[in-house]
Amino acid sequence: MNENIIAKISAVVEIEINKDELDINKLDKKIYKASCKAGREVFQESLNVIEKYLLNEKRDKNEVVIHSHKKGNIETLVGAVRYNYTQVKDKSKKTGRKYYSLLKNYMGIENHQVISNNVKVKGILKAGEVPYRLASESLDNQVSHSSIRNWSIEMGKEIEKKEEDYIGEKYKVLDNRGNQAFVESDGIMIKMQEGKGKKSEIKLAICYSGREDRYKKSESGQKKLKDKVVYGDICKSEEFIEKASLFFNYFCNLLSVMYIVILGDGALWIKGFLSVYKWAVYQLDRYHLLEKIRKHFSRKQDEYEEIKKLIEENKIEEVMRKIKEKICFLQGKLSEYNRRMTEEKVEEEKARYKNGISRYEKKITRVENLLTYIKNNKDGINGIDKYKDIFSEDDLVIGSGGIENSVKNIIGKRMKGQGKCWKTQGARAMVKILVSLSNGWYSFEDYLNIFSKKEKPLELSKKPKEKRIISKGKREAYQMEQIYRGNIPSFSPTSSPMGYFKKGLLAIDCLDILHIN
Repeated sequence: MNENIIAKISAVVEIEINKDELDINKLDKKIYKASCKAGREVFQESLNVIEKYLLNEKRDKNEVVIHSHKKGNIETLVGAVRYNYTQVKDKSKKTGRKYYSLLKNYMGIENHQVISNNVKVKGILKAGEVPYRLASESLDNQVSHSSIRNWSIEMGKEIEKKEEDYIGEKYKVLDNRGNQAFVESDGIMIKMQEGKGKKSEIKLAICYSGREDRYKKSESGQKKLKDKVVYGDICKSEEFIEKASLFFNYFCNLLSVMYIVILGDGALWIKGFLSVYKWAVYQLDRYHLLEKIRKHFSRKQDEYEEIKKLIEENKIEEVMRKIKEKICFLQGKLSEYNRRMTEEKVEEEKARYKNGISRYEKKITRVENLLTYIKNNKDGINGIDKYKDIFSEDDLVIGSGGIENSVKNIIGKRMKGQGKCWKTQGARAMVKILVSLSNGWYSFEDYLNIFSKKEKPLELSKKPKEKRIISKGKREAYQMEQIYRGNIPSFSPTSSPMGYFKKGLLAIDCLDILHIN
């Protein structure tokens, strides 16, 4: 027997197969339940064996004596497990505690812990796919949806902290990127709980080095983004650009890339990446541009095709001239309707002209917005042409399908939809979790390690603080001890002695408990 093995524990999985239950799904479910039951038995017996080993082999019986026997419960992956543990008394106080459990201390079970970290991580990963309530119902444990939400918020904060501190030995840094890179960005609006009609924009950015075949042994010609890295957050545009740039600089080494393309749908904040990568070029998504033009020339296919050809030939000034002609035409119609409405005496006809005036005013506004859109993105309509002799044909892309697909699959499926409403804290945490899962930087074990981290104990300050307070015109110096703020747990009614005691504490002024020099 291996010296490292403490014991071998087994349990029998026993089921009954009835004649009227010859169904693969019923059999699958029955075996699963029996396996979980056997697993709970093994779990309970394992804890008993481990504790006996610790009490006999890892304890100085002269200094650490048995004090009492207690019972505990913990939700595990196989279900609820009830176990016994022994409380010991440490006379030497080497551990800093007088009373503790060897089993909990060695196994990493915290005081009052009733749910294993494995269950927490399982709940978080499920919450990344479905709403919290459905995630709670899908678990075999008695866990509330609010608990899963709290765990997700905690995990999101830890991921965000790791991003800021650049702690990522397992992060997928893009090696051998070469001299080209693409940055795409977009946003998606989600409903918020802060007020009626309140919404917030989740911003997402991706960075990749190019395109490659999706399938190695296929002739379909389908492509995928190479070395894709995703960053997401809920914040203002300037802050997002700064955070995303630092993120990509660290994990994608963008500052050393010579040829960078910034792809966007025309939103002005996306062009903010050009303030960081001044040598990059901006490329406007061709689909968004043509869609906006098609709305105004849908009835005149010849004009639309002509404008489309001018865009491909990079004759943007000619495109703008044609749009201005469209505006002049609409303004002429508007003037004509205004004149006819003034001359018309029949009220019904006046109403018809009035509706026509309103319609043409809206059309003029939309076409003027189109002209402004083209002016703001003029340099990016064919910006990637600068790299025609450098990039491969597969990389000379004028569409931002990569970010559109990422926003839909990473964020939209989970966070947008009927009945989904968020608070800022929970939304930001969920964004961080979804992005980390998309990047593939965290496995189940990585999430588990984050939850299993040890918290530093609270330490008193070396020197007591001093504070001068003016009381009745006199300056008096007080020496303050370390102050702990928080709630005193009291579940008694206010009419009880404990309730009166709590009410009395609330009425005490903190100055009354200071120590006077």
